[in-house]
Amino acid sequence: MSEERSTPTRRDLAIGDPLGERVNMLVGLVRRARLGYKLFLDPRVSILLKALPVAALTYVAVPIDLVPEFLIGLGVVDDLAILTLALEGFIRLAPPDILAEHARELGFLASEAEQPRVEELPAGEEPSA
Repeated sequence: MSEERSTPTRRDLAIGDPLGERVNMLVGLVRRARLGYKLFLDPRVSILLKALPVAALTYVAVPIDLVPEFLIGLGVVDDLAILTLALEGFIRLAPPDILAEHARELGFLASEAEQPRVEELPAGEEPSA
């Protein structure tokens, strides 16, 4: 028997509401910007690492661009791409313990007390099913 193929729907492709996805993306960007700001103010984060967002902001502020602003849409896109990539790189390169601390403060991670406990088994014992 041959199966008939039909055109997949949004539900089949697991694609949600486009407006909702845009809102979620914007909310995620704002949350990452807040996290980046907290990391930037933390004295334990290397000055060399802090140069990444400073360089990105300088690129946006300086009137010389890789893509001229008068090209409608494209001039702004390169600025947004540079800022987004710099923010993402800054957060990914931040020390994990400091990153986790600030993420917890902002409510992005559960506090250590709220995380589920993992019981330690004596050596050689297998966990029961």
